[in-house]
This record gives sequence, structure tokens and C-alpha cells, in this order.
Amino acid sequence: MNKLSDEVLNKYIDGELDFSAMAEVNQIINSSIEDKIKLDALLSIHKELKDIKEVKVSSDFTSSVMRKLNRSVKFKKADKRFIAFISSIFIVIAVGILGYVIYLMIPQTQASDSINQNVNMYVNHFADMIVSFSNLVNSKNISIIGSVFSLGLLVSGYFFFESQRQSKRRMGKFN
Repeated sequence: MNKLSDEVLNKYIDGELDFSAMAEVNQIINSSIEDKIKLDALLSIHKELKDIKEVKVSSDFTSSVMRKLNRSVKFKKADKRFIAFISSIFIVIAVGILGYVIYLMIPQTQASDSINQNVNMYVNHFADMIVSFSNLVNSKNISIIGSVFSLGLLVSGYFFFESQRQSKRRMGKFN
């Protein structure tokens, strides 16, 4: 069973233990094969880490990375603006369709003398609006409205996935 932790063995390798602790670790290593194997593995890793050569980078490495990051942030802002633009187009289309439906539903009223006639007229117009709305929302018109929205969703979906693909490609340049 291992008696020594990696932390103690690393301090042993680095020479950070006092004399009595070093003697105790030496005694445990000499008596435990598992701890000896663990120490040998850590010594091997320690040697490999010391052999790693420092990578030299150009003096403008940081500024180059920051430029690329700033450029990717600008692309993200442009993507958000594009999505907002497409969304606003759909909102305008939806408001236009709603406005047209309301225009068809609102009756052309004339001034009348009696309040009862006005109330009856508004009730009749409300009933007419419901009939007009149900006529407007027939299968042919629903198909047209659905097709327009579906086309819009497909176009915006294409641009969204294209922007995601370009973002992945730009991020691949950093690796």
C-alpha cells in the first residue's frame, strides 16, 4: 500500500523536505516497492518537464492575438446585427399582416343619432369582424402566410448556421 502522497514525493524530489523528513521518506521508499515505483514515475515526469525547451514567440505575439480576438468580437457584433435585421423584417411583415387584417375588420361607420343604434351597429360590426377574420384565415391564406414565414425561417437559419461555421473556422486559426 502507498504510504507517501504525491505532494510529499514532489517535495522530496525538489529537495524541500527537512533532514528528518528526508530520512523518513528514504526509509519508506526502501521498504515499499509501490512507493518506489511511484517515486520513479514522478522522477521520470520531473526529468521530462525539465527537458522541455522554452518556446520563443515573436515580440508582437500578444498584439497579434489581441487583434484576432477583437476581429472575432466585431464579427459577433455583425452577426447580432444581422439577426436583429432579419428579426425586424419578420416583425414588420407580421405587423403589416395584422394591420391589414384589422383594416379589413374595422367597419366604415357613419354617425347615427341614437346610442342604441350605435351599440347595435358595433355588435353587428364585431360579428362581421369575426366572420371577416375567419374568411381571411382560410386554408389558402394560411398556406401563403405559413410559406412566407417558413421561407424567412429557412433563410435566417441558413445565415445563422453559416455564421456559426465561419466562427468555427476563425477559431480553428487560433489552434
